[in-house]
Amino acid sequence: MCWSLLFVLLASLLGDARLSSGAASVAAGNPRYVLCPHTRLPSVAVGAGQLRVFAASVFGNEGRARDRFGRSNSALALRAALLVDDAEAWKAELPTFGWHNPNAGHSGTVSYAKCMGSTLPEGTIVGCRVGGNGGIKRVPLERNESDWWQFGGGRIVSFKNTELQQDFAHCVLGSETVRWRRTGPPARLHVRLAFQFVEAEQLSVALPLELCRVDEPVRLASFCSQPLYGLARMQRELPWAVDDWLEYHLEYLGFELGEIYDIDGSLEKALGRPRLEKWVKSGRLVYRPHFAANLSGGFEAISKEHPYCAETWAYAHCLTTHRALSRFVMLLHAPDEYVVSQRRPEERGLLKVLLDYQRGMLPDEPVSLVRVSASSFARGGPGGVDDAHDLSARGGVVATSRLRGELRYLHTPVLDPTSCISAGPHTCYSEAESEFPGLVLEIEPEDLVVHHYVEMLARNVGRCKSQHKWCDTPDFTASHLVRWLRERGQPGV
Repeated sequence: MCWSLLFVLLASLLGDARLSSGAASVAAGNPRYVLCPHTRLPSVAVGAGQLRVFAASVFGNEGRARDRFGRSNSALALRAALLVDDAEAWKAELPTFGWHNPNAGHSGTVSYAKCMGSTLPEGTIVGCRVGGNGGIKRVPLERNESDWWQFGGGRIVSFKNTELQQDFAHCVLGSETVRWRRTGPPARLHVRLAFQFVEAEQLSVALPLELCRVDEPVRLASFCSQPLYGLARMQRELPWAVDDWLEYHLEYLGFELGEIYDIDGSLEKALGRPRLEKWVKSGRLVYRPHFAANLSGGFEAISKEHPYCAETWAYAHCLTTHRALSRFVMLLHAPDEYVVSQRRPEERGLLKVLLDYQRGMLPDEPVSLVRVSASSFARGGPGGVDDAHDLSARGGVVATSRLRGELRYLHTPVLDPTSCISAGPHTCYSEAESEFPGLVLEIEPEDLVVHHYVEMLARNVGRCKSQHKWCDTPDFTASHLVRWLRERGQPGV
């Protein structure tokens, strides 16, 4: 007892972020699973389209050592993100929110329209069945349609608004997993999802899922990007923009994992294959190239004109997957955003801030969304040097923009992927019917703030002033970031 207590105290003093609440739940016997990598997305024909599972995870938060602060008790359950891929139904729509200008603050050269399509028919029923021997064996296909009663009941969670239309399946895994107490959870878990369409000609369909156990500790903080594009072109204008963004957030600030989505394979072109492979092999970066095309041919076609068409679908994929991987997930949209902590400017300061806020959360009250404010930055400012020189050097994006708008606006969400199921770029949509819809916290700007370099690209010079009228407040709070990047020199392979 004494040695265990001493270890915990020392780890806390040393700021070991691995001792997050998620690690405790693993020790308490709450196994975690995600869709096995490099497997084809499960799909089945439904009507004129395909019903596809594009992300899935298994997670539970129960037992004496469960995570209590900012989370509620939850049984071991499967969540699957669903896509009804009907080529005739896809369209791009610009989200609207009452009187708010849908393009307010956006770059004038880019479409921010989102992909909308078909959803599951009203009254769809879902069930799930774990394979034999506690999930080790596959469920025989021929037994599905006639043995509906053998599938445990689940529910469809739907979200429909002007920003997204998405469906998810949720199933508690039930008694088949009880044997794990004796044998341990399998390395690969086989589950079959079945759907009944009450008013459709097709009575039922089933989808086989193969999930792989996650054995690594739960990460305290990860980030996911929006679907990016044109990164190679950006890197030609700003030679270190992508490298600086990744290195600062993953190696200095403290994010333990970053997931980069793109629609054109341009991350590899920007970094080069050797540097990209080094990042991926380090276990700090997951790269999901051609995300729209891998999800749907309809997405791929629309994304050519509307590059952020698949944005909310990337976030659904991120949150469903990180439900089994991370305690907090930030939607760090693109390389023009840098997270800065004035109170914790030291390395891994982000983790210390998040741990402080987590300790202050109420027991058994789920916090779905933690909001981080942002400030828009304009090029120029006192102490700057020649733009052409600074832009070609490491830290150039930050060094050349030292003037900000006075207004700080709520911009960047930090999400709990266990209670936040579906998200837009700036907010979380928790399940409306949930008994615990989730609390919202706001982080003080001194603790965390996003520097939004809205004039990073030459074509956007003047954007800050168009947003806020005045962008003339000098701000040097990211100077340490520039020094750190320049001391590192050119990234090696």
